[in-house]
Amino acid sequence: MKGTDLKAWVTYGYLCITEEWADGSFEISEFNHGDEVNIIAIIPPSLAQEGNMYSKGCFVVRHSKGAVTAFDGSFISFINPNTKELN
Repeated sequence: MKGTDLKAWVTYGYLCITEEWADGSFEISEFNHGDEVNIIAIIPPSLAQEGNMYSKGCFVVRHSKGAVTAFDGSFISFINPNTKELN
C-alpha cells in the first residue's frame, strides 16, 4: 500500500496488534501522542460509523516505523502540534 502526502498527528496514545503468529504470540505497535502518521485511506462516517465508533470517520494510517492500523477520526488531528498549522 502506498500512502498519500496527507499527514496527521496522533492525539491519544494507541496500542494495536499488528501481527499474530500460529504459536499465539503477537507483535504490538505503539502510536504515541504527537506521532506523525501518513493517511493511506479515508472511510467517511456514513460508511464507517458503528454506534459511537468511527463517528468522525475511519482513517487507515501508516506510522513512520511502518505499522499500519485503522484510527477513529477522534484520535488524529490534521493540525501539526509543533507549528499549530493545518496540514
